[in-house]
Amino acid sequence: LVSTGSGGELYMVNFDGSGLNKVASGVIDPAVSPDGTRVAFARWGGAEFGALFVLDLISGQERVVARDIRQPKSPTWSPDGSKIVINFQHGGLRDPRPECRVFDFDDGINLPENINITSANVRDDGTVRICFIRAEDLRWFLREIDVVTGEFEDLPSAQYAFSPTWDPENPWRLVYSGPKGLMQFDVDSRREWPLTSDLRDKEPVFSPDGQRLAITYRQHDHWEVYVFDLTTGERQRLTKPPILASPQYNSAAPAWSPDGSKLAFVTDRTGSWEIWVMNADGSDPRPLLSPHMQSQIPLNYAGVNERLLNWLP
Repeated sequence: LVSTGSGGELYMVNFDGSGLNKVASGVIDPAVSPDGTRVAFARWGGAEFGALFVLDLISGQERVVARDIRQPKSPTWSPDGSKIVINFQHGGLRDPRPECRVFDFDDGINLPENINITSANVRDDGTVRICFIRAEDLRWFLREIDVVTGEFEDLPSAQYAFSPTWDPENPWRLVYSGPKGLMQFDVDSRREWPLTSDLRDKEPVFSPDGQRLAITYRQHDHWEVYVFDLTTGERQRLTKPPILASPQYNSAAPAWSPDGSKLAFVTDRTGSWEIWVMNADGSDPRPLLSPHMQSQIPLNYAGVNERLLNWLP
């Protein structure tokens, strides 16, 4: 399954490039169920609120699982296919308005953090008037939803929780991208603790055996694909542009093959976004589709924790 972008079209295509078929529109972060018969995705009806959908890949019918969710993203299935965890926007500073403050030099100037100063001037009485706009600061949490009933529970995650992925072999474990690296969450005890300490670790995806995580990593000014071994704690960089490449091209949004031997990913190394595939150790990277077939699937990776690719078992 291939999503053209956040809120784009969802296509099904065979590994050899045949059988291209559009199955849904307005799709955000599709995720195939463990049995391969359904795909969960978010869809936003407007700028703020959306819903969680499940599409039956056999019948082609889609249904709403839960609605009236503020900006739902990144659904991930429980190993038994009975529940889905998403991340969603919940509180924080939205659409900040301009503010102005007046300071006396004798008292000092104390401004909030993360602001953009729009004007500053000294007034006739010697005070300073500074106007600014605060940076938008949205909070994102996790929500667990029953696939059949739509009943939900918000999980006690960090205030910035993105891209949850459910361990296919250990149903108690979720991993998500937090404010300072990857976080590990125990679904049973509702406890969490840091897994990595690199804030550039984004969009983790569990391997089919639950032993590794594929990660989209912010490498200075571009994206790269890494694999993190949960047993040893070691990480391996799988993609790397030539040192003299300018600009350094991106590789992102990895997806495991069902047997864990390969990773599909998106890259703009040819000047436009394409689907490539490589072995799980990073060897033999190559285009997945022919140029003609790829031209029929216009991709756009925007770096907003979006999931674009899924393999069907």
